[in-house]
Amino acid sequence: MTFQFDPSFDAESLHMPGDSLIELDQIESSLGILLPSELRDLFIEFGSAIVFNKDVEFPAEKCAYSDDSGRIGVSVIYGPVDGSSGIIRINEQLSMQIPKTSVVFAEIGLGNMLLIDRIDGKISV
Repeated sequence: MTFQFDPSFDAESLHMPGDSLIELDQIESSLGILLPSELRDLFIEFGSAIVFNKDVEFPAEKCAYSDDSGRIGVSVIYGPVDGSSGIIRINEQLSMQIPKTSVVFAEIGLGNMLLIDRIDGKISV
């Protein structure tokens, strides 16, 4: 995964009352995956889920939903928190709906989720 954060993305932290920050090592252990460095960097920078206020594209080559350049729009990246917008919580909630080898990390809109494959690190919907 190659993702370069840009301040022009107009992103906001989605801090919810009662959310507590979860250590990145604990997230990786719970999800059974080493988080890509780009995602770790965003978690450190924002400390919460991230909501994008305008279209932001993420590389997702070979994904059925990606455009001709192999990119896909992202609306929310789930965060390192224990609340409803946390990456662990969303994976627990969707565990019966996603492949066992995948981890949900973002939403592209209309309820479609971006997944990271635990084996090869590829992005899919």
